[in-house]
Amino acid sequence: VAQSGLSYFLGISSSSATVIVAYPALYLRHDAPAEIVTGTLAELENALADAIVRARVPDPLAPVTVMVGHVLLKRYLPRMLAARGIAHLNVRFMRPNELAEELSPDADAERARLSPAAERLLVREVAASASGYFAKIAHGDGFGDALRNLFRELEMGGLESAIALDRTLRDADPDGNHEKFGELAKLYGRYRQRREIARLVGPAERYAAADIARFEGPLFVYGLWAPSELQSRLIERIAAERPVS
Repeated sequence: VAQSGLSYFLGISSSSATVIVAYPALYLRHDAPAEIVTGTLAELENALADAIVRARVPDPLAPVTVMVGHVLLKRYLPRMLAARGIAHLNVRFMRPNELAEELSPDADAERARLSPAAERLLVREVAASASGYFAKIAHGDGFGDALRNLFRELEMGGLESAIALDRTLRDADPDGNHEKFGELAKLYGRYRQRREIARLVGPAERYAAADIARFEGPLFVYGLWAPSELQSRLIERIAAERPVS
């Protein structure tokens, strides 16, 4: 669980000794070895509140960014701080994609934004071209929806090509259905190619274009259950350039 330069706050149920891994998670960067802090939800909330207060000792209005894993935390955490008498002016609560977008304002300067409608159209075209293992379901709406969700996860997982996906699938399951793996990789490759031809910018491109020099203040990551590869890279890049405490 521990990684160099990061601390994880893990919750422990008050009714048992079961560790609730990564709920909520608060990443801290410092020169000391990585540590794991456990406690109840209230104790973890106190830990986040205390960390924000300490980070603003020199300047009560200093910018602080809290990356959250769910939109509801953007509403809940400010109320939690207010209930403890902690001012949250200039404390921003952002989801990972929002932070990546803020740090990459020029990502769509020469390209169009990938809208949900454009994404749906591209995926349906790619789904309709399926053959072999997926030929019988190629024109079904459910197949297109499943591919759209899969392609999003693959991109956020840092897989940038059909070759990378095919290799990953075969390495993960050497005895699996290689026909299925190969066809999925082809479909993913076609989708990526059509995205590139259309010059459309999606979340993955924004993570890649994120300019860490634009980031101000410390970063706390709270309630991010299972960060994707691109989300983890963004956190690590910020931690390498800015104090995350």
